[in-house]
Amino acid sequence: MLLAKPTHVSPIMLAAAVLGLAGCGSGSRPMNSGNFSGTIARQSESAIDTVTGRAGVANVKLSPAYLKGGVSTEITVELTQPAPGDGITVQLKSSDSSAVAVPATMRIPSGQTSATVPASTSPVTTATTVAISALYGDTVAGTSLHIAPTISGGVAPGTDSLRATARDGNSTQNDSLTPTGPGAKFRGCWYKHNGHRYQGVYIKVANPGTYPFDADLYRGATCNPAQKIDEFGFGTRLHFGGFGYIFWFTDFADQSNTSALWYVGRDKSKCVSYAAAPSC
Repeated sequence: MLLAKPTHVSPIMLAAAVLGLAGCGSGSRPMNSGNFSGTIARQSESAIDTVTGRAGVANVKLSPAYLKGGVSTEITVELTQPAPGDGITVQLKSSDSSAVAVPATMRIPSGQTSATVPASTSPVTTATTVAISALYGDTVAGTSLHIAPTISGGVAPGTDSLRATARDGNSTQNDSLTPTGPGAKFRGCWYKHNGHRYQGVYIKVANPGTYPFDADLYRGATCNPAQKIDEFGFGTRLHFGGFGYIFWFTDFADQSNTSALWYVGRDKSKCVSYAAAPSC
């Protein structure tokens, strides 16, 4: 999905963040997948316009997605359509390069819809989740790699130690170049693609800059913390320019009995109930 006829386009940029999550040991898997997609969007008077005439990043998959530190994984990037011309170069990002080292770029040959590259991990002392993202043009997609410690130690179940930093509205370290904060406006909406609907949001900031980003998805309409079913972002720093942006969860298509909270820097959305949300 790409922006329709933008007057000025800059890629969505991701920078480092890391989050220690519940569970430790190879048999424990966090509840969330961390799978997401996003694109720059232009909002007209009637709707948010996107086009599918060019190739964009559709999905990022890991094999394996759960491993012990020191074990390698493979990153597969899938496109929305075959790569044109002489192929395309996709940028890769690891939210913690000390835990997961990824190539800076990967090449997808002409006519192909995906490619795979290896990535190495380092030993960790606590259960760690690292966001792996792929960027091309105006599109971004990502997923999470869950790393179990290779030595004794871990994070107590339910611990979310770095998330408080990412969401602390009093912290001057959260917002880059904009001490007044992002001034984010959120509009929960259904993102439609290939006959399915995905829980999404349209975000635009009054003060462009780099901010921690996070999103939580819940079962039910009230954003009950006891019913959280997915999360992505994990405080990853995103650069928000002068455009609007659409982000959406990818693993719970067409499930309207859900709700979400969206975070950009110190700003937080109201609870979005997708039982009543409009289309993007």
